[in-house]
Amino acid sequence: MTTPDSDATLRVDTDARSARRYESDSQFAPGTLVAERYRIASILGKGGMGEVYRADDIKLGQTVALKFLPSRLALDAKLLDRLHDEVRLGRQITHPNVCRIYDIGEWGSAHFVAMEYIDGEDLSRLLYRIGRLPHDKAVDITRGIAAGLAAAHAKGILHRDLKPANVLIDSHGDARITDFGLALTAGDEREELAGTPAYMAPELLDGAAATIQSDLYAPRPALVFGDDVRVLLDHTQHARGDDAVGRVARRVSVPRRHRRGAVGVPHLARRTESVASGTVG
Repeated sequence: MTTPDSDATLRVDTDARSARRYESDSQFAPGTLVAERYRIASILGKGGMGEVYRADDIKLGQTVALKFLPSRLALDAKLLDRLHDEVRLGRQITHPNVCRIYDIGEWGSAHFVAMEYIDGEDLSRLLYRIGRLPHDKAVDITRGIAAGLAAAHAKGILHRDLKPANVLIDSHGDARITDFGLALTAGDEREELAGTPAYMAPELLDGAAATIQSDLYAPRPALVFGDDVRVLLDHTQHARGDDAVGRVARRVSVPRRHRRGAVGVPHLARRTESVASGTVG
């Protein structure tokens, strides 16, 4: 099973002390010129699967985000293939609720993806910070996520790792889906079990292939993310993931004949399309 290792997501760290902590052991210092095109401005975040920097594209005169693979993983052929897939698939999706991916690059032994810089924070951090969203805002965010997913699905692309940490809320308050690092086209023969267990549909944990319906499990229009009980209208301690293993076990233990009805998968696609189109308030 492939699971993201607390992947670095595109975010602005509003805590100056945290930003300084990132800088102390980051790969690149501010001012570094990457590939004779991108000048590093600051580090935005880091995790087990890489570091993300804000940089200036001196060729086009715009701010971008650069996501680098960790140097220890740069020789991993499978991860490099996944990085290329992320760019190849992500570039096919053009939608206001999806973070745009520009290009892939190599600089020395470093491999990176250039993508849209979004001034904001991820949904997970927002929920921890404020604990509860107004009803109208929760619906707007859900509608944006549904619309972004619909754009990906229209291209036959499955995200496979949608969770609050992979949804950015930009400076206008709009939701933007990021991180297509585990994405595949529907029916891809290379498909393997992948994703973050706490947000995966039960049928995936039972060995079923990923589908549009399983991709829609996490942000279902009930405003809950997975079985993490991450309710946008009433954020709770359960969202901290203290019992993720137990929640996964409980979902897998649901009798097969009850699972699809339990999570509402059969009617989820229709419901999400209604949210995206604005026919559900």
